[in-house]
Amino acid sequence: IYSKLRSFLESKAHFRHPFSENDINTILFWHEDLHFSAELIVYLVEYCVSKGHTNLRYLNKVALAWHEKKITSVEQAKSEAAVRSKAYYAVMKAFGITGRNLIDSETAMIRQWKEYAFDLSLIQEACARTISSTGQSSFSYADSILTSWYNDKVHSLEDVKRLDATHQQKKRREPQRKQMQPL
Repeated sequence: IYSKLRSFLESKAHFRHPFSENDINTILFWHEDLHFSAELIVYLVEYCVSKGHTNLRYLNKVALAWHEKKITSVEQAKSEAAVRSKAYYAVMKAFGITGRNLIDSETAMIRQWKEYAFDLSLIQEACARTISSTGQSSFSYADSILTSWYNDKVHSLEDVKRLDATHQQKKRREPQRKQMQPL
């Protein structure tokens, strides 16, 4: 396995220097101690390089994070990468979250929102409405908004505007109905 990995890694232009003994030990650590398959190690390198990182210390931090999250396959790694996509960082920014990573339940909600096929503008709108209504970031509140929109078959901000207009019309009719009812 080592020769397969070495030939792959050294064939990549991103690594312009021969591997040191420490580099080799790091890669062996991923395989032998973290139990990463050759395919997962190759994906780890490709993923990090695609993000502009070729430093083996950075790759090792990603490998350790994946191990901590019990990622053992390329499919799981791709799923994790998808979560840590634009949506992940857009939600953090919309909620004003800095200085910490999201916890598993929060990333699971973002994953669910992406499975709803919501584009980023809808997710950001739900976050903005959450802050406006509650005065704080609340993933569960944003999730209730997005789940409601999903159930109402909302696909765009235009759909949200129509839903808001319908809601406002109902609110205006409600006081009229109460006035018309006999005591």
